[in-house]
Amino acid sequence: MTHIAIYRLRNKHRQLEQELRGELARLRPDSERVLQLKRRKLSLKDQLARLEGQPRWGV
Repeated sequence: MTHIAIYRLRNKHRQLEQELRGELARLRPDSERVLQLKRRKLSLKDQLARLEGQPRWGV
């Protein structure tokens, strides 16, 4: 189950990265949307770190 969860979180993280790049490529990016996407990506990264049993910032 953990491997499946990690796989899904990584895929979602990649999707959010694509959305973020698309938003930033716009002539006038929506700053609220950019902030929302960044927060969601960070949340997924934190979840991945917990599932993988690694500290978020490394040592």
